[in-house]
Amino acid sequence: MKRTSRKPSNLSESLQRHLNVYALAAIAAGVGTAQAKVIYTKTDKRIPAGGYHLTLNKNGVPDFTIYWNFNGYGYMLIEPSKKEHSNMVVGGALYSNRSHHKFDSYAAYALSSGASVGESAKFQPKHSVMYERIFSCTPNGSVCTVGQWFRTGSKYLGLMFHIKGAVHYGWARISWYPNHSSCGNQVFKGGCYKVTGYAYESVAGQSIMTGQTEDDVRPEPSSLGALAAGVAGRNERK
Repeated sequence: MKRTSRKPSNLSESLQRHLNVYALAAIAAGVGTAQAKVIYTKTDKRIPAGGYHLTLNKNGVPDFTIYWNFNGYGYMLIEPSKKEHSNMVVGGALYSNRSHHKFDSYAAYALSSGASVGESAKFQPKHSVMYERIFSCTPNGSVCTVGQWFRTGSKYLGLMFHIKGAVHYGWARISWYPNHSSCGNQVFKGGCYKVTGYAYESVAGQSIMTGQTEDDVRPEPSSLGALAAGVAGRNERK
């Protein structure tokens, strides 16, 4: 059988010029080669009264510290590292669960699995209350709880932190265990809190989903990356 040779169709000079511009822009921005990757750490560590230092990228410098005081009525809060005050937590205004009174502080949200943590999320500066038990916070003097983390089971903190000055997004899973055997000798009314996993996106500015543990490798954005690769290949063949 006789084979026919096909010649690639020639693009117009104007279209070729525009494609070259897009390709150069993509290469300059690094979108043709940038790959997002989830860095996940599985752990099972109790949060002590003195604080748990959370280091998402394991560089030896804490990004956040989680404090839990189980004496008296108790409280739990998270604050950024003193060396990186611009680290933040997804959260909002702090209200009581009974009177809906607004407090002059911030609350760290207890997020469910699958929540997006990225540029569009609402982050709070400085320290954020996870929960606090307050005596006589209502007119009749009853105890109320502020914050979303009081005996919540397993929920997620949405985190924004920095690596070499660049913004990265991540999450940490915090679990309440009512079982004495899971908590060693540190027990508050039969239970304790643990950090049971955390993760972050390796590419600066790339969002992450809470609970996401697998690598998610892809060009960013795919259309411009593919265009850059295609045009670069075409130019090499000329």
